[in-house]
Amino acid sequence: MVAEHHQHCEQTLMFTDIVGYSRLMGRNEAMAIEMLGDYRKILLSHIEAQNGKLVEFIGDAIFARFDSAASATAAAIAIQQHLQAFNEVRDKKLPPLQTRIGLHKGEVMLRDGAVFGDSVNIAARLEPPAVADGICISQTVYDEIRFTLSSPAKRLGVQALKNIQQKIRVYLIKPSGIGWRDHLFYFLRGLNKKIHAYRYPLTACLFALIVAGFYFIPRWLVPGYAANYVEIADFQNLMNEKGDADYFSAGITEAVRSQLADMRDVYIVDAKEGIHAPIRLEGSVQRLGDNLRIAYRLFRRKDNVQIAGGKLDGTYQDIFILQDRLVGVLGGVGVLGGVGVLRSKSVV
Repeated sequence: MVAEHHQHCEQTLMFTDIVGYSRLMGRNEAMAIEMLGDYRKILLSHIEAQNGKLVEFIGDAIFARFDSAASATAAAIAIQQHLQAFNEVRDKKLPPLQTRIGLHKGEVMLRDGAVFGDSVNIAARLEPPAVADGICISQTVYDEIRFTLSSPAKRLGVQALKNIQQKIRVYLIKPSGIGWRDHLFYFLRGLNKKIHAYRYPLTACLFALIVAGFYFIPRWLVPGYAANYVEIADFQNLMNEKGDADYFSAGITEAVRSQLADMRDVYIVDAKEGIHAPIRLEGSVQRLGDNLRIAYRLFRRKDNVQIAGGKLDGTYQDIFILQDRLVGVLGGVGVLGGVGVLRSKSVV
């Protein structure tokens, strides 16, 4: 039995992928295969130029390894520059040949030409976050090449890569230049991740805003939507034999109407006009010598439920004070506001 040869060492690993290859294969298989041939020739030439070694072809992807991060980065930049020049002279009717590249430096195990270890998975996961014509590198690669790097680079921050336990700090290199579209792409990508992470609280907040909108927007847009409509009957003079209103009790009724009408979101309906509001105020006046009593009753028409009631005693000279006290009782303690929001459509 032949013993398998294996060794542990640090390597910089490269994974590449053609942008839009699967879509092209579905549309034009012959063109896709021809493009793959050109792609492999370009990549292999630069990998070999930097003393890299091809590990394997994985569909349209290439897996390679290098002894240093500097040589891997130089190969990746040269590949992107070559592809850009290739597309400039390529027939514009044909789809551009673009690639994404991921680079990571870490410890691996080499055995019979194969590469094993977590670093392989990390390098493979660094390729998808790159934009077209871009190179995503890990912190270990960046630490080695940051002082010699001449191409534009962008910090992408700490990224949670799929099926990778630890989070990796990632940088983007793009030899053709990092434009506003690239910044926008990563901004929206980060925003989408945050929305996904907080989707349940955000859904709850959105639901609360919708409910609040249904409640408040009509009140902002429709005048009088949240108003309380109160029907005020003429106060009766009980000293009058017929118990009808006279100039004395009518004066009190009009004073109460005027003062309540000044209250916010309170609309007064005259009972004599034949319009009925859901809330009705009735009252009476009694005078005996210099003594005066004003009695009142505020009730809901539906089911004849009394909301408030009582009497105010004073002297004839205090009639204006008694009127103010009555309005204060009805409005100041929230009697009108506490009966519930009475919509304008409640008036019949």
